[in-house]
Amino acid sequence: MTLPASYSTEYAGAARASRVAVTPRIYRYAERLVPADRRAIPPSPQAVLMAAGELAWGIAYADRLLVVDHAGTREYPAGRGQWIAALDADGVRLGNRVWAPGAGAPAELGPMGIFDEGCVQTVASWRDGVWITVAQRRASFSPNQV
Repeated sequence: MTLPASYSTEYAGAARASRVAVTPRIYRYAERLVPADRRAIPPSPQAVLMAAGELAWGIAYADRLLVVDHAGTREYPAGRGQWIAALDADGVRLGNRVWAPGAGAPAELGPMGIFDEGCVQTVASWRDGVWITVAQRRASFSPNQV
């Protein structure tokens, strides 16, 4: 059987396009990721990121981001919300916090301050100095009051 040149997502449905054009291929070589400091990597991440310019991985969980590179493992806290992570030329980005290479404290992408609300960030874009994001607040459930 030959696979089609695409894959479907787990969120597939009739209301949206659910196929992404890719070419199926067989990996010639795979190796388990072991950080230089041999720190154990927790199971079940939400996402795994790869840096474009250097050999580094970002392993995203609901409450933190682990960055694994030649130096070992670094952990970045997510705060109270769930934020989109990225590894790019500016450094490590989690929500609107950016840790420049070698920086101990994060800088903030404006115009808003550091996201400390209990939200889920669903969309993020940082392009030409403009920060666009969507964060979904989830109100706590309570029965109707009479």
